[in-house]
Parts: sequence; C-alpha cells; structure tokens
Amino acid sequence: MPPIFDVVSAPPILPATVGLLPTLGQRVQTGSGRWEGGYAFEPNGCLSGGVQGSACDADTAKTIDDFADPVRHVPNFAWVGGRCTSLGGIPRAEIGPRVRASLEASQGPKIERELWRGDNATGDSAANLFLAGGSPNFEDLTPGAGTSPGGYALAALQMFLAQCAEGGRGMIHATRATVDIWLREYLVEIQSGGTLITDAFGNWIVAGAGYDGSDPDGDVDASGETAYAYATGLVDVKLGDIVLLPSLDAIEEAVSRTDNRVQWIAERVFGATWDGCCHAGVRVGLCETCCDPAGS
Repeated sequence: MPPIFDVVSAPPILPATVGLLPTLGQRVQTGSGRWEGGYAFEPNGCLSGGVQGSACDADTAKTIDDFADPVRHVPNFAWVGGRCTSLGGIPRAEIGPRVRASLEASQGPKIERELWRGDNATGDSAANLFLAGGSPNFEDLTPGAGTSPGGYALAALQMFLAQCAEGGRGMIHATRATVDIWLREYLVEIQSGGTLITDAFGNWIVAGAGYDGSDPDGDVDASGETAYAYATGLVDVKLGDIVLLPSLDAIEEAVSRTDNRVQWIAERVFGATWDGCCHAGVRVGLCETCCDPAGS
C-alpha cells in the first residue's frame, strides 16, 4: 500500500538581512507610477569649487564647470515563474501568495546583478549606469601590480569617495566574500539591527548576493583569488507593484491545453541607479594582506 502523505506548510522563505534593499531600507520607493516608462533627474553632486583669498578676487579666477547632463534610466523587470498541474495540484488560493513570496525573496539579487553588470543596461532612450565600468566618470584605482590587498583596496575606495563626494558619505559595493574579509579584519562593522554595514567614515557597505565581482570588462576571476569592488554615491531604488500573470480571475489563460499544466509569473518593474558623479573600482586581492613595496 503506498504511503499517505499529509499536507503541511512549507518551510518559510526568510528575507535577506544584508544587500542593496536591506541597506537602503525605507529609502526604497515602492509603488507604480509614470517613472516605469523611464525617468531622468539632474545630478546634485557633480559641481566643483574651491577657495579664494578674498571676496574681491575677479570672477575670472574661478573655473566654472558646466552642469552635468541629466541622468536617464530605463527600468527593468524582475520576475519569477512556476508551473503546476491543474489536476489536483497546488490549491488555487495558494498560487498567488506562493509566487509573490518567491519574487519578494529573490528580487534583491536580481536587482543587484543588473546594477553590477548592466546586462540590460541599454534602453531605448538611455544607457543605464552600472557598477562594472558603466559610466563616463568611472575611475579604475587598481595599482600597477594588478591587485590591491583587501584593506588597501577598501582604503583606496574610501579615499576616492572622500575626494569625489567632498567628504560626504557614499556606498561601497562588494561581493559577500570581500565584505566577509573586511569584517574579519575589523575594517567594517555591522550596525545594530544587522541590515547596515558601514566603514569607519560612515560609508555604506553593500554586500550584494547578486554581486559577482566582475571587472569593468565583465570578467569574473574563476580562481576566486580576486574580485572587483566599486564605490558610488547613494543608489536610488524604485520598485513597482507586483503583478501576477495571469491574474487569479483569469486562470483559464494560464492553462496549457496540451498537458493541463498551469503557468504563473510574478513580476515587478524596478529602477536602480545613482547620479553618476562618483564612480570608481579596484581589483581586490582576496588572498593578500599587505602591499608589495616594489609594486606599490
């Protein structure tokens, strides 16, 4: 006699505690709007300045730069899908919550991957900024030796932000492995609550599960001995409403007549970008602890 299986609740899906979305917290803007078709904004932090000896110095002594071009961004879609039999399969009332929960649990790495690699960065009216070299202001801080040991790489990114952001705070994006090394060397710390990692100067450290450590050419070091890390200004994330396709009121649209299986998709539009003023990267030597004096 075959065993009889009782139906119980599945193990819960726990949300990520670190990464881009947890770091930003309530700064993430949620809800549909006209931005979903594309949006633009004027950068705030790209102006230069200086000091002068007196208020009577001639205006010609000042070098005034043009305002930066507007940042244009074309949103992308994060989605998950599933199929099941329409004959005694998952109860209809559970389908929507299950697919929605799966998207909510996995959307962070999907957004992080697009922000890092820019796989869909080129839209109809904008070439979206992305971490792996995808901006006109990008600076590669990698030294001539080819890598920068963990702590020195972090210091290079910190120094860059201090100069570019006029001492203000920024974001440093790195793989989980890179941030783990920084944590173990007490170079960064997890703040109370467990969702925010910062360095000594208050910069936000983003350890994204979707960050793969790829360099500006899109290559990942297969040996695992190096990985790129990037510094930017504050990233802005917008999330549209989650849409279930088809809706639960149109179940017949999801049924395949050939095998009586039902296909469901949950998706939401998102935008993730920064102003583009500050953008640098460095190849981190994950197996190195100090610089080579001859090559530094």
